[in-house]
Amino acid sequence: MWRFGWAAIAMCLSAFPAAAQTYPSKTVRIIVSYPPGGPTDLVGRTFANKLQEMWGQPVVVENRPGANGNIAAQAVAKSPGDGYTLLLHSSSLVINPILYKAPGYEPFAQFTPVSLLFDYKLVVVVTPSFAVNSLAELVAAAKARPGEITYASAGGVGAPTHLSVEMFKQIAGIDMIHIPYQGGSPAVNDLLGGHVQLMFNNPTQSLPYIKVGKLRGLRRRGAAAWRRRRTCRRSPSSAIPATTSARGLRCGGRPACPPMSSAASAPASARWRSVRTCASC
Repeated sequence: MWRFGWAAIAMCLSAFPAAAQTYPSKTVRIIVSYPPGGPTDLVGRTFANKLQEMWGQPVVVENRPGANGNIAAQAVAKSPGDGYTLLLHSSSLVINPILYKAPGYEPFAQFTPVSLLFDYKLVVVVTPSFAVNSLAELVAAAKARPGEITYASAGGVGAPTHLSVEMFKQIAGIDMIHIPYQGGSPAVNDLLGGHVQLMFNNPTQSLPYIKVGKLRGLRRRGAAAWRRRRTCRRSPSSAIPATTSARGLRCGGRPACPPMSSAASAPASARWRSVRTCASC
């Protein structure tokens, strides 16, 4: 089990409208950095529906996948900083400027965080035709066939599903080939089809396929400790996938996360520290 991701809602940074008490008075857009059908898109649409009920104003979700979320972030960075265009992104929002020479935005200068929506752990899943049943067997297979085993990532270079595998490769001393995808849905589709052999993926998307035997979740040594986790679900093949710690549409229960009306007035360091604090819950 790998805890390696979070998603948060943010907005373009500028002075919040003086008439904040009447916000919103028109349609609000939420730009999602991944394609339709994936976990981030699902959370974004659920969040949008709840906001629409609360506000009595339309809340529209737009998917802008590509470049590990850079395209979506660029679109929001160029929008007016009036709170009517929000960005739903992963931790890649602050990682991309380190990995990309010109991501097209500056996270600390151009965005203010509004709330952490959920965080998640990753489950290691393989296509059934790939004959490994544990992380130990995966490492042994990769060492026997260096540079031959392929893995998918949702979002592309720098995504949590990419960096987690790269970290695993360094720890295990193995070499596998990265196949990047714009999001979780196309990556899982190719994994189901056997076009790639494994993926470190969000449990929300993986568990339904594990339960019916279309994907296999890998065990690790010491798996008995996992059985004690309340949200763990076992597949028919007794694979024990990771568990999710998604907290729903809230800020992880931490009061440090600023509400939208006050987020823009907080210092940059405090705004982003609140998101990092929530992500470490």
